[in-house]
Amino acid sequence: MKTTLVSIVAAICGVFSGAAFAQAPANDNFANAQSISGGVGSVNGNNFNATMQGGEPNVINYFGTPYSLNSSVWHAWTAPRTGNVTFNNGFQCFIGAYTGTAVNNLTTVSQSYGEISFAATAGTIYRIQNTGYFGGNEAAFALTWDLPNPNGTLSFNPSAVDVDETAGTVTLTVERVGGTTGTVGASYSTSAGSAAAGSDYTTTSSTVSFGPGVSSQTFTVPILEDPTVETPETFTVTLNTPTGGADLGAAATATVTIIGDEARGVLNFENTFVGVLEPEGPAVLTVRRTGGATGPLSVNYTTATDGGGFAPATPGSDFTTTSGTLNFANAQTSATINVPIINDPNYEPDQETFLVRLSNPSVPGALGGDFEATVAIESEDKIPGDDFASPLAITGATGSRDASDEGATSEGPYEDDFGVGVIWFGWTAPTTGVVRFTVPEDFGHFVDIFRGTTYGNKVAMSGPSYGLTATAAVTAGVTYHIAVGGGGTDFTLSWATTTNGVLSLAGFQNFIDPGLLEPSIRFVADEKGGNLTITVRRTGGLDGTVSAIYTVSEDTEGVFGFPSSATAGDDFTASTGTVMFLAGQAEKTITVPILNDPDQEDTEGFVVTLSNATGGALLGTALVQVNIFDDEFDPANDDFANAQQIFGVFGTVAPDNTLADPEATEPAITSGSGATLWYRWTPPVGGAAEFIADPNGSPENWVVDVFTASASGLQLVASAYTSFDEFGDPFQVRATFEAVTGRATMCVWTTSRVARAARRN
Repeated sequence: MKTTLVSIVAAICGVFSGAAFAQAPANDNFANAQSISGGVGSVNGNNFNATMQGGEPNVINYFGTPYSLNSSVWHAWTAPRTGNVTFNNGFQCFIGAYTGTAVNNLTTVSQSYGEISFAATAGTIYRIQNTGYFGGNEAAFALTWDLPNPNGTLSFNPSAVDVDETAGTVTLTVERVGGTTGTVGASYSTSAGSAAAGSDYTTTSSTVSFGPGVSSQTFTVPILEDPTVETPETFTVTLNTPTGGADLGAAATATVTIIGDEARGVLNFENTFVGVLEPEGPAVLTVRRTGGATGPLSVNYTTATDGGGFAPATPGSDFTTTSGTLNFANAQTSATINVPIINDPNYEPDQETFLVRLSNPSVPGALGGDFEATVAIESEDKIPGDDFASPLAITGATGSRDASDEGATSEGPYEDDFGVGVIWFGWTAPTTGVVRFTVPEDFGHFVDIFRGTTYGNKVAMSGPSYGLTATAAVTAGVTYHIAVGGGGTDFTLSWATTTNGVLSLAGFQNFIDPGLLEPSIRFVADEKGGNLTITVRRTGGLDGTVSAIYTVSEDTEGVFGFPSSATAGDDFTASTGTVMFLAGQAEKTITVPILNDPDQEDTEGFVVTLSNATGGALLGTALVQVNIFDDEFDPANDDFANAQQIFGVFGTVAPDNTLADPEATEPAITSGSGATLWYRWTPPVGGAAEFIADPNGSPENWVVDVFTASASGLQLVASAYTSFDEFGDPFQVRATFEAVTGRATMCVWTTSRVARAARRN
């Protein structure tokens, strides 16, 4: 047990090596004790190379036996007053207090390791011994003592003060600790250091006084500003001559450092624009100190609403209002400000911004030009309705809802086909019937209707048409998804449901341009054709009586752009009227007289429109164009009766069926086309025969059909139509058959109706 205790003590006390001290301290012997005084004080010392005198007191351990001490130094302290005093050597070695005048005749007052306390009597001299254990426990130490004074101990607090050259004065604080009885005071005076009196500060001396109960006083020293750029300079202020029974504490001298403005530095935001993702806050802003970093420096900061921002962030819902003081220590060149960001559930399509401002630096002029920073909050929330599984809810047979597809994303092929994201609406049909959804045409939005429970199994009910309207038959209680996209901005979705049907113009479909968002059915009429019948159909419900106004008019607005407008009264008869459907009726017709004039004209067009539906009906295809082809341009062999006679065992003709028209009694030939030309050929000899049509690179679908005549009419004996190679180029069309000498044979060239119509236009 004794060995263990000795090892611990040796480890603690053997901190410093005595190699740096070549000889024993001056106060090694009792007779040469270093005098110390005052109620409070401190002195540095060491016992390196110290010795033990004969008769020196030893320290008694826990077992009542003495340690073998061999390196002591001595201090002599006269108690200035009666009271409890504490001595401490920083726990570097043993310490003891004694009374007496001879080293071999001392009375022990207190002994311990590192610190002792005892009751001191005013005027008594106490011998303080600091000693090591064995020969290896030598140490440097700071010996401090404290004898509380009821009148107080006076010290500077703080004892090191920085002041800016432009401050005008520096304020120093003197504190009175340990007691506040009676009136006490002290003198003070300045002393030059690297700072010069008269050019850097004003020489000052005076007194500071404390009344009963007063524990703190201040005084000032004038600071002078000079034009010279200087490094920091110092001077000292010292307390002396305490009065009223007060003591001077260890910090009886204060050091004042004068710092020029240029040495403090300038504060700026490192970045005046800082972005932060909403769920990853806080926003961190760095303030840099440049041009100097001497002494402490501080600046206030606060958040503010960005009044000039495109989308100002709202304090309390987007960010937490934050303010405070940013402090820079001496030599510190950067500090950060953290502003909490609130992750709200609301979708914000734009970055929302707020400001952070710096103000009121502790040193005038220390604020740079970049004292304001903008913080932009980026939301990662999806726009409402962006997912098929989370649509915006809409209800009712009719209604409207405002929304926006700005920021909408794509979920799959439907959006990808159009290259945009869409917003989804969920609507449950309140009744069985037909519904129409409509978006305005201002910004290029489109709308479509789907049925299905997931994006993967959805079924298009209205296309997809990517049109301004979407119409579909719906069943009560079934939920449908409505997609709107293409505009990238605000829009209004409107809808109406009916059980009374949808009225649409229907009839012979010439062609539909797949590039049109709203394809309208077009009609073809020949000038010689007399009356054109256009059918109006009622679909999706036959309840009640409904009607619509129809108008047959010139295409003066150029709705379709081509062809030029036909003239009412010369080419067709303009009219207006009402088509009315009673309950259960599904079809009505409009008759438009086509007028045959003698003039040679290009293809002309007019329009037929439906409007003003009543009885709860909706309008479907409500605008169509009618093209009138001039019969003065028909090919000579357009009709069967005018077939062109051809001769010989071989030959060539150059047919052009651009303006050919079908006859009512023409046979149904291959591919169902009817832009036909007729040729009559009587074989001069029998055998294998072949008619060849060379498309000459034309992409149209050419057909060659060969007939013979009999009592029962025309009989098809050969047929061929265009085929294409791997590069899309057409092969020759070859119709091969067995010819009979002298038997009349009819041959027809034709193209598909779509291609023929395109050629005529």
